[in-house]
Amino acid sequence: MKKAKQLRKSFAFWAVLTGIAALWGNAVMAQDCNSIPEMIATIDKPAIGTYNIWDTVYGEMEFDEDFKAMVLAIEGNNVVAAGERYAYDSGDKTLFLTEIDRRGRPVWEKDFPEVKGLTGVQSILALEDSYLVLGAINTGSREQKIWVGTFDGAGELKRERTISEKDANLKASDFIMAFGAQDLLIAAQKQPHDLDQPPYAALYWMNIKSGTVRKDVNFVLGTENKINAIVQDTYNGYLATGEMRSDDGRMAGWVMHLNNDGGFIWQQSYNRGLGSRFNDIKIFNDTYIVLAGETYAADDTRRKAAWIAMMQKVNGQMAWQRYYRDAYHFSARKLLVHDDNQISVM
Repeated sequence: MKKAKQLRKSFAFWAVLTGIAALWGNAVMAQDCNSIPEMIATIDKPAIGTYNIWDTVYGEMEFDEDFKAMVLAIEGNNVVAAGERYAYDSGDKTLFLTEIDRRGRPVWEKDFPEVKGLTGVQSILALEDSYLVLGAINTGSREQKIWVGTFDGAGELKRERTISEKDANLKASDFIMAFGAQDLLIAAQKQPHDLDQPPYAALYWMNIKSGTVRKDVNFVLGTENKINAIVQDTYNGYLATGEMRSDDGRMAGWVMHLNNDGGFIWQQSYNRGLGSRFNDIKIFNDTYIVLAGETYAADDTRRKAAWIAMMQKVNGQMAWQRYYRDAYHFSARKLLVHDDNQISVM
């Protein structure tokens, strides 16, 4: 409970936050006639600055920087952020970590030039005594690998692990603790070296202590697909979401309920507009899941709208969905579900 409240306060750190007050509580079921099944809404113009508790600005003239992921610190009320920094004259990316206090001031900051060939940082997890960072490295051949770094509470790199495939490049997208708390469950996309084959999603169970891959599952469905986010189900298995190319060539939102071994309980794809995808998924309650994504309008504007959907967990049946659009491109990237049944969307 304490962690949930801290994370709710820390969510303001993520650049732009649109709070959607979901007034549908536990009592709102798919058959509730008071819940509008589908709606297109225009977002109000933002009052810039009014949502910030504090902000932190990095960057020097010779560098470009991106914060990619954030997590609550192991101890205290601070946050730890992972990012990429690269110099304009070289373009080589460097991983950096920083702990930021509740006033937005850095407590410590560490650069890791020893992580060679970094191509991207994806996510960060906090364990009891360490942080895990998920990213990708390129060895200079045709081989892109999944990279997992383990850091202590002061931000010192303790060990690094990689996962590679001899016939494909790997790009990780998300990771969580697997059931049993012995393994990391890593979602990735494989791009075969044979470019006649489409890229496809894969899951890897990596033992946290040894770094060995205990098991992996490929989702070779005959068409391009990708997992963008994965969560543990409340009791058993996992829920994953992302995108899949449909028969007509459009990308569609893709949702899966998987058992503990990565096998399908059910899967569904959802075509919207000229193309769509889901970027995040969260458990709303025992009955429902909520998803955030984007879809391109099938009109003369071709603008991208933010897409929020609530589905039944048992089968993926849509309870309601909302599209948020304006004279800009919008994308729903991350979700938080609060104890009072409100949903915050970034």
